[in-house]
Parts: sequence; structure tokens; C-alpha cells
Amino acid sequence: MKGNVVAQSDLEAVHWFQKAAKSGLAEAQFNQGTMIESGRGIAQNLPEARRWYRMAADQGDTNAQLNLGAMIGSGKGGPQNSVEAVQWFKKAAAGGNQRAKGTLRTLAEKGCIEA
Repeated sequence: MKGNVVAQSDLEAVHWFQKAAKSGLAEAQFNQGTMIESGRGIAQNLPEARRWYRMAADQGDTNAQLNLGAMIGSGKGGPQNSVEAVQWFKKAAAGGNQRAKGTLRTLAEKGCIEA
């Protein structure tokens, strides 16, 4: 994906992420979701990206939990649900994800959730 050692290729990255993701590797599932959400190397498909994020999030990947929460909170790729989004942000924050902690702080400052 980054072009370290070999030529950069989003298409090739998606191939290998998908192979690893299908074997259950959470980090690869997160990366697959990221590629599909952004349409890099594969057609953009928000419900599919959300599905890959959920698989990784269920395994404890805090980046996937953050991204899944963001998609659920905004209604990207499926139904919008603010309560569920905050639950995913809290899981990510509890796992040490600094961006999730920042998101929760911002939501609290705006009065969207209790601090």
C-alpha cells in the first residue's frame, strides 16, 4: 500500500488485505474497510466498509471501533445511531485510542454527551 520495497499499488494492497482479512486478521479487516470506504484500489462501498470495520471492531481493533463509530454516527453505509456510535467511541477510548478520546471530549464539550 505504501510502496515500501515494492512499487506502490492500491489494487495489490486490496488483494493482500482481503486475503488476510478473510483469514480473520483484525488489522487487515480494518485496512480493507479503509480501502473500501475511500475507494482506493476497489470500488467505494460504504455498507461493505462498515461491515469490515465491524468485524475488526468486534475483535478489539480500536481504529476500527473509532471508524465504525464515525460511520454509525453519521449514517454512512447504514442506519444512523448516535447512541451506538458513542458506545464504539468509548470502547476505542478504553482501548487507548487517543483520537477516540478526543472525539468523546469534543462531544462532551458540545453537550452531546455527559463528560
